Amino acid sequence: MPTARLFADYHRYHKDPRNKILHFVGIPLIVYGLLRMLWFETGLHVGATPLLGADFVLVSGIAWYSFLRVRLGLMAGILYVPLYLLASVTPSVWIGMAVFALGWAVQFLGHAVEGRRPAFTQNVVQLFTGPVWIAAQVLAWAGLFPRETLVPVERGPLI
Repeated sequence: MPTARLFADYHRYHKDPRNKILHFVGIPLIVYGLLRMLWFETGLHVGATPLLGADFVLVSGIAWYSFLRVRLGLMAGILYVPLYLLASVTPSVWIGMAVFALGWAVQFLGHAVEGRRPAFTQNVVQLFTGPVWIAAQVLAWAGLFPRETLVPVERGPLI
């Protein structure tokens, strides 16, 4: 799916600035919580190094975002590797679970404010769009990503 179409679908469900701000809070909480919950050995190894579930999620996410656009993958790495590192030093999986649940609560609050269901209720790919949408927003603010890709119909502020 081309990046412009992916973001156009996502944008239809995320127009209210309050919802967008809540997504900027909720999505990183979800990503961090997920990484912490997946901080376990999978039984696979790269050389002598065990692969964690969190490794798979982080690397495959950044790879998919890079496939969409290399800049998006790089920005996603810059934004989400620190969350991976935080997950690595978090002492309890219960903290990850609580933060994950809090992140989803923030997301659903945003959609209550928006008055629309989350985009993933219509297209499951949209579950993976939120983190890359944040990366694209940051790049757009820096002038490194076309704003019209993020806001395909309206010319209003990104947030």
